[in-house]
Amino acid sequence: MQITSRKQYSDEFKRKAVQQSLNSPDTVKLVAESLNIHPSLLTK
Repeated sequence: MQITSRKQYSDEFKRKAVQQSLNSPDTVKLVAESLNIHPSLLTK
């Protein structure tokens, strides 16, 4: 069994992702898909 490590995102990526989510008329799900991340990462 292989252990995989969790992906770590830079502070800059996190700030941009949140700003995009707040400023976009799209749903959180669509914004998350465009960033290739899980929607729950934008709702914490």
